[in-house]
Amino acid sequence: MGLTQASDPVLAVRRADPADCVVTTYGLEHGLPTLSLEAVGEGPDGRLWLSTASGIFTFDGRWFRPLTSIEPASGVNGLDSIPPYTVTLLRDRRGAMWGGAATGRLWCIDEGQLHEITTDGAHARTRLLVEGSDGTVWAGGAGLVRIHGASVEVLLDAREFPGISVTSLLETPSPSGASGVQDFEVATNDGLFHWSQTSGLQRVDSIPSIALFRDGAGRRWRFSAEGISVSGVDGVVPFEGESSHLLSTVVIDQDRTLIAFDAGAYVLDFHGGEPRLEPYGEPYTISDLMPGPGDSVWVTTRNYGLRLLRVRYFHPIDAPAPGRSMFVVKPGGPDEVLLGSWTVPRLWRWRSGFPLEASGVEEVCDWSGLDTPSVPRAGAFDVLSGDGRSGFIQTRAGLLSFEGHSSEIVLGQDWGRPGRLVQVSSGAVWASHGEKLVELVSGQRTGRAFVLGPALLSALIADGNRIIGFENGCVFTFDTESMTRTIDLVLDEGLLGSLYLQPDGSLWALTDGKGLYRRTTAGIWHHWTTEQGLPTNSLGWASVVSGPTESTHLWINSNAGVFAVSLVSLEATAAGREEFLDCAILGSPESLAGDGVACSNGTFVVPTFEGPIVVDTRGPLPRQTPPALSLGDVLVDGLPLDPTNELRGTADVVFEYRAAQFPFQYASEVQYRLDGHDRSWLMGNDDRRVRYTSLAPGRYQLQLRSRAPGTRFGPVLMGPVLQIHPLWYNRTSVRLGIAAGLAALTVGAFRVRTRFLRKRAMVLEELLERVSLSEDRYRRLFQTTPTSIVMWSEEGLLLELNEAASRLFGFEQREWVKLSELAAGEPEKQTLRDAVRHALAGEESEGLQLATLVAGGEVHSCCWYLVPLAREGGEVWGLMTLVVDHEDEVQAAEAVRQLRRQLARAEEAERAKLARELHDDFSQRLAAVSLGLRIAGSEIDERVEPSQRRAFEECIENIEGLSRDVHSLSRQLHPAVLDDLGLFAALRSECVRRSQLSDAEIDFEADGNSHHLSSEASLALFRVAQEAMQNAVKHASASRILVKVSVVPDGLQLVVDDNGLGFEPLTAQRVGLGLSSMRERMHLVEGTLVVESKPGQGTTVRAHAPFSLAVGQ
Repeated sequence: MGLTQASDPVLAVRRADPADCVVTTYGLEHGLPTLSLEAVGEGPDGRLWLSTASGIFTFDGRWFRPLTSIEPASGVNGLDSIPPYTVTLLRDRRGAMWGGAATGRLWCIDEGQLHEITTDGAHARTRLLVEGSDGTVWAGGAGLVRIHGASVEVLLDAREFPGISVTSLLETPSPSGASGVQDFEVATNDGLFHWSQTSGLQRVDSIPSIALFRDGAGRRWRFSAEGISVSGVDGVVPFEGESSHLLSTVVIDQDRTLIAFDAGAYVLDFHGGEPRLEPYGEPYTISDLMPGPGDSVWVTTRNYGLRLLRVRYFHPIDAPAPGRSMFVVKPGGPDEVLLGSWTVPRLWRWRSGFPLEASGVEEVCDWSGLDTPSVPRAGAFDVLSGDGRSGFIQTRAGLLSFEGHSSEIVLGQDWGRPGRLVQVSSGAVWASHGEKLVELVSGQRTGRAFVLGPALLSALIADGNRIIGFENGCVFTFDTESMTRTIDLVLDEGLLGSLYLQPDGSLWALTDGKGLYRRTTAGIWHHWTTEQGLPTNSLGWASVVSGPTESTHLWINSNAGVFAVSLVSLEATAAGREEFLDCAILGSPESLAGDGVACSNGTFVVPTFEGPIVVDTRGPLPRQTPPALSLGDVLVDGLPLDPTNELRGTADVVFEYRAAQFPFQYASEVQYRLDGHDRSWLMGNDDRRVRYTSLAPGRYQLQLRSRAPGTRFGPVLMGPVLQIHPLWYNRTSVRLGIAAGLAALTVGAFRVRTRFLRKRAMVLEELLERVSLSEDRYRRLFQTTPTSIVMWSEEGLLLELNEAASRLFGFEQREWVKLSELAAGEPEKQTLRDAVRHALAGEESEGLQLATLVAGGEVHSCCWYLVPLAREGGEVWGLMTLVVDHEDEVQAAEAVRQLRRQLARAEEAERAKLARELHDDFSQRLAAVSLGLRIAGSEIDERVEPSQRRAFEECIENIEGLSRDVHSLSRQLHPAVLDDLGLFAALRSECVRRSQLSDAEIDFEADGNSHHLSSEASLALFRVAQEAMQNAVKHASASRILVKVSVVPDGLQLVVDDNGLGFEPLTAQRVGLGLSSMRERMHLVEGTLVVESKPGQGTTVRAHAPFSLAVGQ
């Protein structure tokens, strides 16, 4: 038997991905900085580590993140950061992470610290890292070193062997049988070497070699300059990659191995004992390989990012309709499947064959002509056919019959909403019609019908002349001969996906949310959910698929995709012999449709959200591997466990573990149990730590187990034994001795205590005398202070007051007075009640300004301070109020306000007088001068020089401009239109004037009138509008200003809004933009001013003047 290369042209084509794999690509959209990757490895925490030109990145299944939390190791070998251009990664059995750079630098991350492995120039251009069975790490490239603990042994010195390149390392059993140390074969471009513990490194031959590895069956393969050879097979075959270097190998199965070289990748196939080498992927793109979970393989590329290859166990059917609408899958003829759509009025036929990719789809019939505006998109809801050439179709347009490629309506739209169809053994067809089951013969109603509940039937299957269905939360059986119904199963909640009747009479019920049910032939129901290992509780369709061999699994379509459940494990869990089911997940698209068809050749067709698929059940099921568990540190009271030290008393213990379960970290399950403490298994946390506080003396051992979705738990991982000894004082003899000593101490302490209490009594008597003197001093201070102080009970009744309070309020001690009666007016009373409630809750007030009733019935403005009075335990028993009379200050403030208002009136009167003088005298005189000059200019002799004439005209224009400026100044000092026509007309005129003098567009809007507003308030609003428009044009560079005046219930509101630059109001007050003068004007008329502005968002000025002031003055 010789070795041959693949001659099949299909296999020889370099294709990007194998046809039998599902490829998932991760790239820039997932956080990768580049699509060019060098190496992939499994990190200590179970995440993927990837090497790029930008450094090491970790991948948690959803996002790539740079590796940053690494602490430099202390000493001369400590590194601040991982060396660049890492081209190989290795995690050893201890959990340490190793890396080799293209520059030859070796590094290791052990217990979170980064170390550098120094070789003094003997090693360069690292290409591969391998761990031996004895825990040694081998690094090959331009040179070869062996690292064991802290020792570094140089086996091939790059300085002594210039140009040498180690291409592959293979551990082989040691002939000497040395315990724990195995021999190694070293492939280089200078020949093959052999290393042993006793003889060291010895040359075997001088044939340049690029690869040494073992396949899944243990066969040894060698790729060299002479060709490819395998143990047990004579001869070699030429290989064109002599200058390549082996990057990585992944065993696919016993006969197939995926091999990656730096010049390309190949699949080495040994099926049938005939070796074949098939190129895989594009040349110079694959940089590293790593086995993934189950049958998957991680592939890093130099052009396409990271890829996950998984074996494809299903094949899509190229359906003509959109995938999300193809939910009608019904049996046709032998190994034929009818495909329908809810939205497309057509029916197709798919014939099962091999290979599955060659199976075709053809159209059966088309009823698109039945589409009407009232019944659009009348797709199929159910199809019933015995031979695939004729039958019935339930649509929104009615019940159709089809034969060949033609179809016709047998029951029109008045038939009702479309439902399910089923044919019993008598040949009659029963259909769900609204809330009824109706018998049909030749597509016509026979008059026989059975009324069901108000819910829609979601499943119907035939069992002889009986019909099994699901309606209104119940699984029922309907006898078509006796027209009776019996309830078989009641579901509390959840919907039924479908029903499946096995040939032996067992009934399976699949639900959306409640899991899987089965009724045995004895009428006993069993129930399985995710607690027994189902991947999901939302199931759609199921069948035991028969084929060339007897099926041993129940195949289920669900919202977790298609998966297979072992029938043996179903029986075992139902009988209580096993705890979990054996499931195999295919990774197909999800679906909840209750349709599906099992073919006789071992395939079945089901609908999914991405379209119908065909599943081949004849091959091996995908491997479901549980996450690999490993123990980390054990921390006792925050420190690492020291086996040499005995633990005594109680201890806080933290167990750390690792679960390398990527990429199923969100679906896999890890459980733990501390033997000696826990009775049952507990669920592991995401931080991979198990914490126990105050563990009592005893013997403990941590146990760990894990499982992937739908699999059994793997073997139990046993942790170290933790022995906690009791403390010395927990012994019985020690406790009795301690009790006797405590009794003696108690008697002695009693005598000492007695003497102490006598001395304490004398001290207390002296303290009582001091307290009495202190109380007298407090009483004098309480009565003589000028602040009014009143004590009140918890109910608000007067308890005690000082002389100042008696003078202020005019009542005596013990007079019947309630606290709330001292406030003037109902709002003030409510405010005081709220303050009292807060004070009784233990809160001190910061000062409450209230109108207060004082002696003689007067109302003064007083400031109240409420202080809760509490006992030592914190219980509040009353209130103390301090009342400060501010009436004199209030009257003085009012006098100042009146004075400022009078000053403002006087100022405005002077401005009006000056404006009249400018307008009536100076402005008129300037106009007369201008007119006279105009007349004189008309009489000037034409013999006057043109330059003199132009000078004369410029003089006239300057005088006229001066006249206009005087007129404008007069208007600004006091607008006469405000007195003559009112505020609205004055504002409109001012807006027109401002718009003419600037580039800004100024609009004016008015709502109501200003007749009820005083002249002072009108003038204040006018001045605010002037100042706001001036600021908007001058400082904010506004191009559009809106001035709006409107009547509100209690006054007049002015709004000036601009689209200028905006500003910070607080900053504007400091630099002086007129805001203070605007606020002062509104304050004098008891109005308000609000300025809203942000940089870049314009400014809004809101001014409000009340009518009440106008009426009062």
